Amino acid sequence: MARNGGVTIRGIEKVLKNFSQFNDEIKVELQKELVATSLTELETPAKESLTEKGHVDTGRLRSSIYTKYKDNTSKNYSDDEDNGYNCNLNEPVKDLKISCGTDVPYAMKIERLDSFLVNNFEASKKTFVKNLDEVLKKLTKEYS
Repeated sequence: MARNGGVTIRGIEKVLKNFSQFNDEIKVELQKELVATSLTELETPAKESLTEKGHVDTGRLRSSIYTKYKDNTSKNYSDDEDNGYNCNLNEPVKDLKISCGTDVPYAMKIERLDSFLVNNFEASKKTFVKNLDEVLKKLTKEYS
């Protein structure tokens, strides 16, 4: 769990155990798949959960959830009242790693009450592994 309410994607090391042997083109494709899967399996369900369960007041928490990866460091967002914020997850993210979360101060309280990130992360592990495995198989054939 990230410091202010997030999850760092781990547990897919078996799929990525030899990623250092891959060329940069394959790494770029794997990174794209990690980010795409995070958006569909973590970000969107977390935002929907917050809304469905009534944890959204101004929309700040919902809007602040984002996936951090190697080439993006923070996210500018606004709440439902057009107040602007900058979200910066503190986890260092390098190479084929991503982190999905928020830096909103009260996120941990909501997460403890009604998990909106960890439950989605646990439910999506198989999808992450499956998607990465499929991409690796395709790319291995393509670049062999």
